[in-house]
Amino acid sequence: MVDAKKEAPPEAGKAAEGEAQKKSKAALVFGGGALGLVALGFILSQMAVPSREQRAPELEGPFMAKLSKDSIQVNLAGQGSKRYLVMQLQAEYYAYDESYVTR
Repeated sequence: MVDAKKEAPPEAGKAAEGEAQKKSKAALVFGGGALGLVALGFILSQMAVPSREQRAPELEGPFMAKLSKDSIQVNLAGQGSKRYLVMQLQAEYYAYDESYVTR
């Protein structure tokens, strides 16, 4: 009986040590995970911030675009008259790039 009493307390102490180690490992794992999430959040927040120097694109021009392929000839005074107008239709525009109208 004396031997049984001596063996009982060390078993109880080992169980208490095992639980304490499990608790300390769990706290270490959860603390490390929380720290990792905070670090990841900080890194992602820095990547999501737009650059401070953003300027709006400016219009360039004036550019000229032809509206007709050939010259247009119009008689202003009627048939048989020598007064006539020859013109070529063009448009003047402002755009971010000349390729907007030339497509």
